[in-house]
Amino acid sequence: MSKPKGIFIINSGSFEKVYGDNELMELVKRVDFVCEPQSADSIKRKMGFLGKVEVIFSGLGAPLLDHSFLNSCPNLRTFFYGASSIENFVTDAFWDKDISITTSASLDAIPVSEFVLGQVILALKHSFYLSRNARATASFLPKDQVFGAYKTNVGLVGFDASAKRVLDLIKKVLDVNVLVHDPDLTEEDGKKLGFQVVSLEDLFLQSHTVSCHIQNDTKMELKIQKEHFESMPQYATFINTSSGSSIEEDSMIEVLRWRRDLTACLDITNPSPPVKNSALFALPNVVLTPNLSGSVNRECNRIGRFMIDELDRSLKGEPLMGEIKKEPTEKLG
Repeated sequence: MSKPKGIFIINSGSFEKVYGDNELMELVKRVDFVCEPQSADSIKRKMGFLGKVEVIFSGLGAPLLDHSFLNSCPNLRTFFYGASSIENFVTDAFWDKDISITTSASLDAIPVSEFVLGQVILALKHSFYLSRNARATASFLPKDQVFGAYKTNVGLVGFDASAKRVLDLIKKVLDVNVLVHDPDLTEEDGKKLGFQVVSLEDLFLQSHTVSCHIQNDTKMELKIQKEHFESMPQYATFINTSSGSSIEEDSMIEVLRWRRDLTACLDITNPSPPVKNSALFALPNVVLTPNLSGSVNRECNRIGRFMIDELDRSLKGEPLMGEIKKEPTEKLG
């Protein structure tokens, strides 16, 4: 069977991260690439290459899929997007074509959930609190008050894909009680999935560790406020890997100033990174990380591998795991 003709259209930074040597070698075995990788700008000067293209591999820096671009690639069958949201480059014109599009959005939850699980375990052992106390006093506190990871409470605010995978990992490796707050969940949902659905107030009041999973584009409208942080049990930890906009950051800082027993592990803030003179840089009970929970370095090759697997499914006529059938978008072109 002849190989489909294809092209990479992706910014150079993303190309180098997503497609390592092994992934490129596998793709070259399957696809006849018509030219070297292009960016959304450079392809405008080489539109002639698109005439025979059947598959496009893209990612951050994708071209605008408007009438002009799509008319230049009449043989395009599948667009492989090695990233998540398509709203910035897919137009209404695309949905009028018989072209499949698949994304790696389903993979986002993997590194996030692994990162959160690690922090949950450390938090339940009071690792963050005991470590900073040891530095300040050159001594170790007694371990009598450490929660530990047995029958203690872990709270999840929001139940997106990453929270679901955190739940799966927790159930595999820990014996703790999971509390979840999400307006779309019922008590019956919780019973089926093995957690307790509670109010936001009860979740903060009862959870020894709270992990926030509210995305910027969520329909879940709530604010984590001063009283929520104030109500947390002694030595509790708040983890955020999702969105800073759902947190009243100034109120959180106010509580952290006097509740030195609390710890805030913030992988995302609002803005991110914090402004230069933010108290988040100075407070000893804040653990700041630069959005490490998402895919970094070699972890990005997982996306490239997924795109290869999607290509194989496409060539066999099988359903695509990450296919987007239709997504409301603004008319960009």
